[in-house]
Amino acid sequence: MSGPASGDGAAPPRYRIGDWQFDLPARALQRGERIEHLPLKVALVLQQLAEQPGAVLPRERLIARIWDGNDYTGPRGLTNAIWQLRRLLDDDAAADTASAIETIAKTGYRLSLPAQRVPAAEAAAAIDAATVEPPVISAASSSRPRLLIALSGLVALLAAAVLAITLAPRRAAPTALLKAEPLTVYDGVEEFPNISTDGRWLAFSWEKNERPSQIYVKDLQDPQAPPRRISRDESLEELRPVWSADGRAIALVQLQPDGACRILIRELAAQQDRSVAECFYERLHQVMDWSPDGRTLAIARKDERDDAVAIVLHPLDGSGERRLTQPADDAQDSQLAWSHDGRRIAFIRRSVNIGELYVIDVASGREQRLTDDGMPMFGLAWLPGDEALVFNTMRNGGFASLKIDAGGGRAEPYAAIDAPFNMAAIPGTHGGLAISQHRSAEHIEIWRPNAAGGAGAAPTMLGSLSSTGRELYAQWSAYSDRLIFMSTRSGRVELWTSNSDGSDTRPVPALPGLPGAMCWSPVDGRYAVALRPDGGRHDLLYIGATDRDAPQLVVDDGHDYQNPSWQADGLGLIVASNRGGNWDLWRWDTRSHEAARLTDDGGIYGQIADDGWLYYARSSQTGLWRRRPGAQSAREPVLADLGKDDWGNWQVLGSTLYYIARTADHDRVIARNLVDGNTRTLLELPRNAIRIYHSLSVTSDGRVVLTILGRRQADIVALRPS
Repeated sequence: MSGPASGDGAAPPRYRIGDWQFDLPARALQRGERIEHLPLKVALVLQQLAEQPGAVLPRERLIARIWDGNDYTGPRGLTNAIWQLRRLLDDDAAADTASAIETIAKTGYRLSLPAQRVPAAEAAAAIDAATVEPPVISAASSSRPRLLIALSGLVALLAAAVLAITLAPRRAAPTALLKAEPLTVYDGVEEFPNISTDGRWLAFSWEKNERPSQIYVKDLQDPQAPPRRISRDESLEELRPVWSADGRAIALVQLQPDGACRILIRELAAQQDRSVAECFYERLHQVMDWSPDGRTLAIARKDERDDAVAIVLHPLDGSGERRLTQPADDAQDSQLAWSHDGRRIAFIRRSVNIGELYVIDVASGREQRLTDDGMPMFGLAWLPGDEALVFNTMRNGGFASLKIDAGGGRAEPYAAIDAPFNMAAIPGTHGGLAISQHRSAEHIEIWRPNAAGGAGAAPTMLGSLSSTGRELYAQWSAYSDRLIFMSTRSGRVELWTSNSDGSDTRPVPALPGLPGAMCWSPVDGRYAVALRPDGGRHDLLYIGATDRDAPQLVVDDGHDYQNPSWQADGLGLIVASNRGGNWDLWRWDTRSHEAARLTDDGGIYGQIADDGWLYYARSSQTGLWRRRPGAQSAREPVLADLGKDDWGNWQVLGSTLYYIARTADHDRVIARNLVDGNTRTLLELPRNAIRIYHSLSVTSDGRVVLTILGRRQADIVALRPS
């Protein structure tokens, strides 16, 4: 990829584009008090357009310069970059111009706004720190909504309670201002921020170029200094860095090739590792923290005795470990954070997608539950003085960073920031936090693996579904040959349908809440969807038809229902539910409205195949199993290499099992014959191209429908009280 051009060896230029100031080094667009930080490749596209306003830039030239001519990621990346820029710039376009960036058919793009370089000093002065407003958590907010990347609309889909979609109301005037500033603005995913006790060094994990995540350290006192990589093996994924109290070492999580999770302590001066203990890995979860006195690690680990994920205290002097928390069998304790005085640990206790915030006294083991509303939670940190915590969650359809007293009470708004995840306190500030902010964009692709019908024929993409919103989790109907999928193209989370080639898109009649996983009936035009009603506390089961009014509630018994799939006869639904106390699979009879338990080992998504077997994935478990329907039957392993984040990325059609297999370099769609065990690769795409969770559907004639992750970007920002 070619870097920013400066022409004469001077610092990279700044621009005035319409009413916006564009600072290329900071990747920041500013108009008045509004600041938008751009992913690197989006910023480079804007630079190319701003250098030649009014000129047509061919797509091939932009792909060659910015994506190194990559024929797969380049076209998708450019389309997504243009969409992001239009979303920001279009309100500056002239009344007689369709867009600030015009598409010239079969050629490329043209910037219609006036643009010119400005002196670096002038532009730098204009790009100042922004302020963000805390949200008002109120259902009465009635301002026009704006799109946010969020979680609660997909709580039934995302077992890790991350990376979903919803709308958030525009926030009212703040009770306090927090000053926001970027700490990292690199191309890729920067996550798990942690700052040394002297406040100088930021450690973080950085996943770039679709390669395994590595640990980097950045000098916060020298913003121009490049980050230094402290990971040594590029083939192993390393994440969740935590500084030692003296700043001489970093504890980190290293994922082994077989998926095992290990805690290492890396001495920075000597670059020597000490293997400490095993851990439990959950995507984007904080599974380890270091005590302030440097003597003990708190680690989330699965206890094989009861299959629960508990917090274990691991003294570094070699004395015995102690299990600190006692979750129920299907619960997980993670997202842990040690208080500054070392006396307490805060953590999130999660069951499938529902999380609650707890604090436990380290000495006595006494737990205190701080929240009780059954919402997704992700990321937490203690504020100075240990009197309060901040955590990220979903409330009333939008992201919220909330503050709550460590002794309990009502959670109050703390800050408004789009798509926040893991965070850490900034030493030496009165409540400052470093937070990883995620952005993503997805679309749907329809492929024929063997277009010519012969062995070895090249796969062909037959169609796609994309828009200015996000398109996710399409499922194919054997009855109508149509797709049903989740979309934000209208500005809110909805279900839409289309023909199986992506044409003739239509919205599904209005839903009374935020949808999760959905599926088609194989015998008629009905669909089933897990949905959380507005203001509700449970995920309920609805059945509807796309040519009728809103779907009908079929199950509301005070429990949660998720991830439905239809039986072949259309008379029953296989659903995950906590109605038995723990999460398992149940068969819901659509005529009698009676439920029968199918699993007793944490089933989270299942299908009953033509051979009569129940195939199913288990919560937070790698692999796929099968058993005869019935809670007392024995399970058999089917696949060992289905990732736990791919719990819904498989399908059984006839005697063939289709699934997603991931390697260090590729995502593959695999077909496995269940009779003789033979496998073949139907489609191979770059690593992390296919969305996790529930992104695969296969038609009866072998077409493959995939949710494609077009952009993966996360940057670390600092929130500091003014």
